[in-house]
Amino acid sequence: MTVYGEKYPVQVEKDIKRQRDWKKVVGEESSCPRRQAIPGGVPVPDSVPYYSSEEDDSGSGSEGEVDDTLGSPSSSGDKKVARLSQEGGVAFFDFLISKAIVTPEEKNPKEWTYRDVMGLPAGQLEEWRAACQREIEMLLKRNVFDIVERPSGRRATKNRWVFNVKPDGRKRARLIAKGFSQVEGMDFDQIFSPVVRFETVRLILALAALEGWYTSGLDVWNAYLYGELDEEICMEQPEGFHAKGMEREKHVLRLRRALYGLKQAGLAWW
Repeated sequence: MTVYGEKYPVQVEKDIKRQRDWKKVVGEESSCPRRQAIPGGVPVPDSVPYYSSEEDDSGSGSEGEVDDTLGSPSSSGDKKVARLSQEGGVAFFDFLISKAIVTPEEKNPKEWTYRDVMGLPAGQLEEWRAACQREIEMLLKRNVFDIVERPSGRRATKNRWVFNVKPDGRKRARLIAKGFSQVEGMDFDQIFSPVVRFETVRLILALAALEGWYTSGLDVWNAYLYGELDEEICMEQPEGFHAKGMEREKHVLRLRRALYGLKQAGLAWW
């Protein structure tokens, strides 16, 4: 319960506006009073605006403002927009969503798809395509895959590009296999991989500090690419890149080494 009764102020205003459309709908003056009490016995406050038919003709009021924002209904398309803006509801909301344009620059690069990258300006597009090309060259250098004909009756694992911008400004593109599209028993069997516990790492660092030992660390670039696969896994050619003369529908990548995203990648690397 509010000062306006059981309805919210927005609903109260909509009910009042609906009265001024009565003449427009039925072609006669409304028998409803210009101001009436709201259910609950609370009168309509003077602060709630009421728009008469004269104001409708002049185009003033909130609906007129919407029409001015979306443009005057000079064509059938504009008339439809004006009608949707007046009616509101789900149809108008869907219309606004369909007209919303979200450019890739407004999203985190990790959320981009290859299609988003293709919509970037020419200069940025070339930089990201070069990053993708470097990733392909790295995979070729490590002999990660061979290009073969798609086996009959065999479903190929899907993949996607993952983009990122490093702290130093370098653009990085990585080809990731969609492990969720793998079939258990066919594409993988065991996936367990031993992982070091943080307690063990802290113990070693504590001993090194107490005994004065020398410690060092290293980072293996593309570590999973060193793991050899025992299973025969076929993967689709990456989006935007395919071997010359080999169609994506007829030729796939036969993975020989692990790729990021595969369910057994950690086990193969270990």
